[in-house]
Amino acid sequence: MATLTRRHVIKLHKAQADFCHSRAPIRGFLGGRGAGKSHVGALDMIRRARRGRLYLVCSPTYTMLGDTTLRTFQDVAREMGVLAPGAVKISPPPMIRLSTGAEILFRSADDPDRLRGPNFSGAWLDEASQMNRDVYDVVIAALRQGGERGWLSVTMTPKGFSHWTYEVFGRERPDVETFYAATKTNPFLPADFAHDIRLQYGDGLRSQQELDGRFVNVAGAEWGADYFPDDIWFTDWPEAGFVATALALDPSKGKDVHKFKEGREPDYSAYCWGAVDQSGTVWIDADLDNVRDITRMVQDGIGHYRQFMPMAFCIEINVFQELLAGEFIRMAKEANQPISLPLWGITNTESKETRIRTIGPHLAKRELRFRDTRGCRLLVQQLRDFPAGSFDDGPDALADLLKMLRYLISGHQEGAGQPKLLRA
Repeated sequence: MATLTRRHVIKLHKAQADFCHSRAPIRGFLGGRGAGKSHVGALDMIRRARRGRLYLVCSPTYTMLGDTTLRTFQDVAREMGVLAPGAVKISPPPMIRLSTGAEILFRSADDPDRLRGPNFSGAWLDEASQMNRDVYDVVIAALRQGGERGWLSVTMTPKGFSHWTYEVFGRERPDVETFYAATKTNPFLPADFAHDIRLQYGDGLRSQQELDGRFVNVAGAEWGADYFPDDIWFTDWPEAGFVATALALDPSKGKDVHKFKEGREPDYSAYCWGAVDQSGTVWIDADLDNVRDITRMVQDGIGHYRQFMPMAFCIEINVFQELLAGEFIRMAKEANQPISLPLWGITNTESKETRIRTIGPHLAKRELRFRDTRGCRLLVQQLRDFPAGSFDDGPDALADLLKMLRYLISGHQEGAGQPKLLRA
């Protein structure tokens, strides 16, 4: 049977064309307002969709899906001549069967668990910077229809360095290619559109994010880019002896379903561990997770202790966290290989912002080094956005770690607010 091929010329600007021609399994199109993100996302989906295959299109909410993503998709499909009469099922959830024989499901990303189930040959996440990380993780695991690896396209205006999209699309990663498009590069916009909007935004960080489509420190960040030079990163722990070592936890109450339904990510349970060398440099690693429950939080903490074997393991014991300390002691006793944790409690009386600001002098003096791991990258992203970012759990754990290390170096100097031993 002969294959029917339809040719249709669509005008694209360079970044859009490069995005469409990329063969990377995961591709990101990061653009300013009006840079043609949704248009190229819809076009890319239509031209790659194959007969008899199932595809997914996601938007942050059903309102955005109906107002922007679905509307744009239908406009592009009509222009390309692949939208037959009766092909669109608008009643929730929407679905479109193209005349090419491909079927497209349209879904909201406000509840990531509802995206589980079908296997897809490809997917498009529109405005992904307004989605939480669970959406990305669920979708990439579903790209396996017919025993083949599927592809993922993401279109968005970037958020700050602390957003999960920076980790995926802001850094070099295997199988991921990122394309940037400033508003002014779109020749199909009204004349002077970008110029007029920049006059309203000004030349600051907001313009760089909203018009240039770049990852930037959020406005109002405490510490600028010069506080985070490239040489803060390390891979392997130094072999030289350390003066003091510690592990710190800033707990969260686990997965907050209400925040997920509101399109917000829940708070992180944050572990930071590190060591001070004889020159005063602090070497740091971290593990930040916003979906683990109390049981896994305790299990992970015991695992980090076993691997790092620090002199002290400190936990903030304000309010409910004091009960958490007892849970650590209980589970450490009941482990297959029981251990005795050197557990210390910290009662914080200052505000979180005040505590985190104590990190500033260490950053200014270049005393902190961060291990190049996923957790530490997220920790540094949260530091870069503080106090204007959405999350500060990693920096709060780091502040407790530094307090514990100072206490150990001082020879357990007594004083208000100092750590207290809970279990030797």
